[in-house]
Amino acid sequence: MAVIRTALLDWRKYFIGIFTQFLGNPVIGRELRVRVRFARAYWLQALYLLFLILIVGIAYAGTLGSQISMDPYRAQQYLQQFYWIIFGTLTSLIVLIAPGLTASAVTLERERRTLDLLLATPLSARELLTGKLVGSFAFLVLLLALTLPASAVCVLLGGATFGEVLESYLMLAMSGLTLSAVALFTSAYSRNSMWAVFGGYLLCFFYLAGTLPFTLIGFAIAGSGG
Repeated sequence: MAVIRTALLDWRKYFIGIFTQFLGNPVIGRELRVRVRFARAYWLQALYLLFLILIVGIAYAGTLGSQISMDPYRAQQYLQQFYWIIFGTLTSLIVLIAPGLTASAVTLERERRTLDLLLATPLSARELLTGKLVGSFAFLVLLLALTLPASAVCVLLGGATFGEVLESYLMLAMSGLTLSAVALFTSAYSRNSMWAVFGGYLLCFFYLAGTLPFTLIGFAIAGSGG
């Protein structure tokens, strides 16, 4: 019984430690304030939305333009193509943006001579990295939320169900979190931002190339199962 009680206490401390990485972590709030303080964050959001709106318009004209008067089966096929184009574009944008959010998170602190100040605080290295990652991920979630109107078009036209869109967004969010973590790893081991960004995108490329066969197999299984 003593062994079981000790194991339960260890697991309790482990889970409490996980929650304390997020609750009351001042780095998360600092990262969010820094990201929305500069004009480039708003320019990024504006360009991001303009590009997605442009793709939505082109996809709508190319796949649905004058095809909606076809028989229901053909029309449904075109609607599904429209859905895949939208989320394929959104996936490409997330893959390009996510590593850049954390690739220079630590190296910029080192270049600004503020890393020593952060290390002198009571925060542990784990809390510091968690704050950097969660702050960047929150900005990525904001970018995903901005695309909800474009995704709603797919649901309203019948190209996808609400459940499919929700699954797609969860997959994009988890993928963005993974790519951000990979880029943060390179930032922690790089000496300057240029090599951190280059190494982050290179490592993410190898990660995506390595997981692509499994992704294609999963799509093939899902397609064969209807």
